[in-house]
Amino acid sequence: MLNHGGTEMGQGLFSRVVQIVSEEFQVDLNKIKIASTVTYKVPNTTATAASSGTDMNGASAQIATLSLKKRLIEFASSNYNTPVEDIEFRSGAVRIGRISVDFGQLEGQDVEPS
Repeated sequence: MLNHGGTEMGQGLFSRVVQIVSEEFQVDLNKIKIASTVTYKVPNTTATAASSGTDMNGASAQIATLSLKKRLIEFASSNYNTPVEDIEFRSGAVRIGRISVDFGQLEGQDVEPS
């Protein structure tokens, strides 16, 4: 689920922010669901003018994604006893040493190498 402060007015903002997150996590675009901007979730949103919506909201989503990615790598490293440098996101999965775990199934359990 992706939520940000930008307002979609037909300029393709939601599509571009989804593309940024999809690229960072290496998951299909259709795996990311975007929620409409509402002030009870994201108060004090910035104005959307010209192309600033993608610049501001896309960069914010990318920073948040990189932060989550770092935390997921640390989690996988700890739970799968694998060095951080041997963990990568690619093609809808997380490669952890010799095993590959579906992005949506990353959890602390033993799995067989694939």
